[in-house]
Amino acid sequence: MDDLSLRFLAMAATSITAFLLGGLALKGLRIIFEKVFAERIKRLEDEERKTK
Repeated sequence: MDDLSLRFLAMAATSITAFLLGGLALKGLRIIFEKVFAERIKRLEDEERKTK
């Protein structure tokens, strides 16, 4: 393999890894957000049900 194809493979691997790690980070943030705000969201939903 020449130098250019090795660079391309390294770039592709880096991009895929960054994409996967970003997805995991977003999922983690979503879980944290849901745990922190679950009580507030539930309260808002209850108020919304009462008004309907």
